[in-house]
Amino acid sequence: SGTVSLEVLFRKFDDDGDGTLDHDEFSQALASWKWGPKAVKRFFKVLDVDRSGTVSLEVLFRKFDDDGDGTLDHDEFSQALASWKWGPKAVKRFFKVLDVDRSGTVSLE
Repeated sequence: SGTVSLEVLFRKFDDDGDGTLDHDEFSQALASWKWGPKAVKRFFKVLDVDRSGTVSLEVLFRKFDDDGDGTLDHDEFSQALASWKWGPKAVKRFFKVLDVDRSGTVSLE
């Protein structure tokens, strides 16, 4: 199909295969998108919603998938990031990166 799922992208950087990204794995992932260390640290703190020291896609989706459909639409995604003081331009840019199949949603599959 030519698309790569968010889960596949996540697994690409999950070096130890434990289903989560620790800070080093997360830093490597975002460095590949030219994120600086301060932005990486801030975003890691935001995404570590259960304060486990790791980022888990499943935990994030459960937290922000308001309608329980297994995807985050732009509104759900925007509300999540806006609550962390992300501006509309940054939200739009990051949503576009993650909406790999251009369906208007971000999903694990």
